Amino acid sequence: SVTLSNVGSTGGTIGAFGSGAVPLITATGSVLFLSEGATPTFANWRIMDLEFSGDGGVSDVAIYYYCGANYITLLRLNIHDFGNPVLTNAVVSSCNAVTPGHQPWDGSALVDSNIDDCTTNCYHLGVLTSSFVHGNSITDGGGHNVRLEYWQHLAISNNTVTNGLLDALTLRAVAYASPPVPVPANPISRYAVL
Repeated sequence: SVTLSNVGSTGGTIGAFGSGAVPLITATGSVLFLSEGATPTFANWRIMDLEFSGDGGVSDVAIYYYCGANYITLLRLNIHDFGNPVLTNAVVSSCNAVTPGHQPWDGSALVDSNIDDCTTNCYHLGVLTSSFVHGNSITDGGGHNVRLEYWQHLAISNNTVTNGLLDALTLRAVAYASPPVPVPANPISRYAVL
């Protein structure tokens, strides 16, 4: 696995360019961790033009927003056979215990990607603002295909979302965890365009 940390807000790109097949990352566990307890300003990363192939492990994650990670774009990815292909840590307060300053995830985008054959939730983000989910195919989830918990300024458009064991799309009003998750000043879900 790879953990991107201590890079601040300068950002960067992980991906491929040019013609031909995209690089294949084959995993037997979790792959990419964005941010950690010591990186409250982690921001401005693009992960693009890659294929992540898991081994079907229930707790395996392809891309894990572990602590505060803002302005992250996931573009033209093919992710399959993971427990939770894209996941956020539900308890930002655990990150603030290490280094104060972590905020809910802001400016996340999933665009023109394929996510399928996940054993739990395919795209599971919580406590987020200004997020965009566009032009994706998200199928065959063992739980919710798309699960968004506590959100503001959300746009979901032109996606194919099918065959979730529970729901194809779940929008929850307030993230749940024990202890409770700190949320922005107004703890309601609002301003969604579907």
